Amino acid sequence: HVYNQRDTGFCWAYSTAAMQSIYEGIETGTNIVLSPIYIAKKGKELDGTKTEGSTTKNSIEVITKFGSIKEEFYPEENYVTGSLNFPAVGYENKLRHYKSQKYARLNNLNDIVLALSQKKLPLIGIQCTREIYDTKNNKTKYLEFDKNGKIMIIGGHQMLVVGWFPNMEHNGHKGYIKCLNSWGTSCGENGFIYIPRDYIEFRTKDNY
Repeated sequence: HVYNQRDTGFCWAYSTAAMQSIYEGIETGTNIVLSPIYIAKKGKELDGTKTEGSTTKNSIEVITKFGSIKEEFYPEENYVTGSLNFPAVGYENKLRHYKSQKYARLNNLNDIVLALSQKKLPLIGIQCTREIYDTKNNKTKYLEFDKNGKIMIIGGHQMLVVGWFPNMEHNGHKGYIKCLNSWGTSCGENGFIYIPRDYIEFRTKDNY
């Protein structure tokens, strides 16, 4: 399932919902679509901030502490973008499960590749240059560095890693991870984008 977060800042909740939906689908053999807005609701209760953004750590803590509920019981249209006003959830304790039991922090590309080899799907939080909007506008399926050769950070974004292609080459880069994004099927390659290993391994001061 490819989510579309629209204009919300809930990429962290949408990618977490995608991750857990896939795990539940594999385990049950059925198509499970979990509610990202429910994860956003619980995440805002946890971090207490007044913006729609959050951290990967917070999104994982939500799915391990609270789990989620099916999207049909708490649909996206229950939320007005930018409001931070979440409607109450009826029968929450009966509907809420779909938890992760544990999680591990991954520190580098090797950790990501190892996780994928064990059929685990990592969440990745990246710093973004403005070129990420080229994928959103469907100009390309590859996330690029700034076209002028400069790193102009405009914000952060979280996605779900679903594959590693060490021999893929594009525009002078080799080795790409494939991510399930949350910008709808018109983004990138039917909702998926590719990030070069150079992008992941690039460091600006203490941030990468």
